[in-house]
Amino acid sequence: MHFSKIKIGVFGGTAFDSSRGAVYLQAKQVPCVSVAMSNNPDAQNALYAEPKKLIARFEELVTEHQLSHVILFCNSLSLAAPWREIYKGTLYELGGYYQTLLPQLKTTKTAVVVAEPGTKQKLEHLIKTKGLNPYGQSHVFAELDLIKQLEVSNENEQRQLISNYFKQKNKQGFTHVVTGCTHLDHPDFWEWKEPKIVQPGLQMLHDFIDYYKTL
Repeated sequence: MHFSKIKIGVFGGTAFDSSRGAVYLQAKQVPCVSVAMSNNPDAQNALYAEPKKLIARFEELVTEHQLSHVILFCNSLSLAAPWREIYKGTLYELGGYYQTLLPQLKTTKTAVVVAEPGTKQKLEHLIKTKGLNPYGQSHVFAELDLIKQLEVSNENEQRQLISNYFKQKNKQGFTHVVTGCTHLDHPDFWEWKEPKIVQPGLQMLHDFIDYYKTL
């Protein structure tokens, strides 16, 4: 594909996660734009309750930015609609990652941390219907208050809040934490051992970087 025809958009529920994903890719020499669906977590949470409006907003933004490639750097957004049916360009989203990830963690005590209750319900349904957690070791936690707090904190405060949360989950007996919200993702957390931090969002970005190198 000729590079002049490639227009990559990194979508997030808010600018917090879309911009973080875009900055990460740009640092790896992948040109892209940050595209926020809503101005704040409450507005995005309300949008999830109206799927038709959510899809219309997505299509409006794709057209506005003339995107050929879309990256949904947001777990809740990825699980909110059948995006592969809606968008016919190249699409990277996080829903499919759980079908590979959770079976790998079936013998561990894992906390999956998401932003809002709707995403919690969808992941729990996916885990149950797909048999992804046969030993019942994965537990999903919705932490919208934490996500809101991160959005109004500086970078040092954000890292401290996230670190404290991970340590709390380790004290509760969880050996692994899956960041089911990209607000929690950070390259530094790859090195954590207690608990082990699993970051589907960053893994997806790495996969897209590998794909981009083939174009």
